[in-house]
Amino acid sequence: MDSNATYYRLNKLYDSFVTSAGTKGRYYFMLDIHDDVARWSPEAVTDFALPGEFVHHQSQLLQDILPPRDAEELVQDLDLIQQRRLEKKENTWSIRS
Repeated sequence: MDSNATYYRLNKLYDSFVTSAGTKGRYYFMLDIHDDVARWSPEAVTDFALPGEFVHHQSQLLQDILPPRDAEELVQDLDLIQQRRLEKKENTWSIRS
C-alpha cells in the first residue's frame, strides 16, 4: 500500500465532493476499498470519537457502527465492487448510537 498515494486520492475526491455537495450537518466519508482506508468528515470524527479523519481498517469500523442489516448490505456491496460487478453506490445508512 502506498499510503501517500491513497491519502492524495482520497483528499482530491473529498475536496471535490465537499465543494460541490451540500454536506453541512451530514456525516460522510470516502472509502478506498483496495487499501481499506477512508477519509471521514470532521463532524463524524468528533461525534463518533474516530482516531482521525483518515481511518484504516474502515470496513470493520463500518460493520461495528452500522445496524446489522446495513452492515450486511455494505459487505455485499463491497464484495460486488471487488468483483467488478458494481462500479459505484450511493447509500444512506443509520448509525448506531
